[in-house]
Amino acid sequence: MSDRIGKLAPTSELLITDPFLFTGSRKSDCHAYAASVAKMIAPALADGLHITAVVSSSQNNGTVRTAVLDQLHAQGQKLEVTVVESNDFHDRFWIADRARGLVIGTSLNKIGCRIFFVDELSGSDVKAVLAEADPFIARQR
Repeated sequence: MSDRIGKLAPTSELLITDPFLFTGSRKSDCHAYAASVAKMIAPALADGLHITAVVSSSQNNGTVRTAVLDQLHAQGQKLEVTVVESNDFHDRFWIADRARGLVIGTSLNKIGCRIFFVDELSGSDVKAVLAEADPFIARQR
């Protein structure tokens, strides 16, 4: 996963839609989970990167969110992270610099539990996801 995420190579902006990114369910050790998330995302991190994470309001566990954000900031890059709550997304989209993207068939908290796919998004799919995400992201900033 870290290789695929790293190939997105965001330079200024990374949008992640993953309803369960900060879920507290099924994780007995949120710090171990946070470390694994940071390890997967680390190849895509760059100084000054702004990450917007769109997560489910019912799955946005404060302890897990804090642990993940602490681990991301510990990677050494100057990151800005915005967390937006929305129940409008089910699928996991990762979009770099509003130009390149992936669709991931599982949340990061389920990697290693089930078989899933990762595929590149077409340019028109990137635009379609952004058209849906931009209005509510703007409302919550």
